[in-house]
Amino acid sequence: TRRRNGVHTPYELVWTRKDGSELHTIISPRPMFDRHGNFTGSFAVITDISARREAEAASQRREQYFRLLTENVSDVIGLLNSEGLIRYLNPTVADLLGYAPAELMGKSVFELVHPREGELLRKLFHHLAEQTGEVFTTTAQVQHRDGSWRVWEIKGKNLLHDPVVSGIVINAQDITERTRLEAALKLSARRLRALAAHIFAAQETERRRLSLELHDELGQSLTALKLQLRAIVNKLRKDQSRLKQECNAMLAYINEVVEDVRRLAHDLSPSLLDNVGLAAALRHLLDGFRQFYQIRENLQELDDIDAFLPPQSQIHLYRIFQEIFTNIEKHAQATEVTIEVSRRLNRLTFAVTDNGTGFDEQAALEKSYENPGLGLSAINERVRMLGGSLELFGRPELGARIVFTVPLHN
Repeated sequence: TRRRNGVHTPYELVWTRKDGSELHTIISPRPMFDRHGNFTGSFAVITDISARREAEAASQRREQYFRLLTENVSDVIGLLNSEGLIRYLNPTVADLLGYAPAELMGKSVFELVHPREGELLRKLFHHLAEQTGEVFTTTAQVQHRDGSWRVWEIKGKNLLHDPVVSGIVINAQDITERTRLEAALKLSARRLRALAAHIFAAQETERRRLSLELHDELGQSLTALKLQLRAIVNKLRKDQSRLKQECNAMLAYINEVVEDVRRLAHDLSPSLLDNVGLAAALRHLLDGFRQFYQIRENLQELDDIDAFLPPQSQIHLYRIFQEIFTNIEKHAQATEVTIEVSRRLNRLTFAVTDNGTGFDEQAALEKSYENPGLGLSAINERVRMLGGSLELFGRPELGARIVFTVPLHN
């Protein structure tokens, strides 16, 4: 009937093959009329469109697949035009912001951002819109429907040039809780560092007090004892030579005790730092170990360093070296120690290497955190208080190397 009326619109028709399978075709008809205008029949071209149908079905399946993915992920996925107007948001936005996606369609994404951050985000967005394929990551405070502010990490990619997408794709995560925990962790770290600084300062005060007591009280008492014993020796008769020998031996022993007291007083409070500076104090410290180790060093690099390190930093460095050599003495069984000092711009790097028994790096670090009384933990904390970084290198039976870098300040 349609052909008789001259209609020749194409249409689709599904055929059934002999084997029962379907054949999808498109019919392109053409009515035929004689020279008097009488309808004489219809002509048609039948085209097999099975492949096209399968491609369309596959495309629909892919679209459904990706729609299911975007609608069921925990992140917000959206599509914006070049002006920042919202063209699509997945349902997750309802869980994170309290808005149904339809309520936000056509709105500017900048309306949801905190006023303090809106202008900066707008500049970033427009820069992104001008750069084909550009990717950006930023954080912003986004307002929830209830009026509260949530911290989002937002990633975007410019696909305006892609005819399929023709927009800017965004992916956003709510990191409010993570941000809160990170801030709490940083605050806790600052408090711990302040507590450690207070403890170290209290230790130095106590060491100085003990040093003075050893030097003044015990040192003077031993000196008085020496004088009394010498007075007794001078009063002995010639026939008391054996007793005189014993007294002289006691005087020699007291002299050794006096030297030990002086050494302990110096170790407790290195007055050399105040008097001659860090480099000389470290050399004096090393002199006490040279009878046990072959030491190579280039401490001349520190000769003018005092102007760049405040007194407290110099004390930290001195204590670090004390602790390193104490550890070598206790654990390394080494015979050689090398100390390398290098200065680059505003950084000072120390490297201490020994040829001892070495250690397992990971096990040593874990042990230092489990037992904060160990020297390595104290070294690490002092380096961190100096604003520096610490690295350990060790292999069993192959020696150990500790490298730490600290900043310099005028």
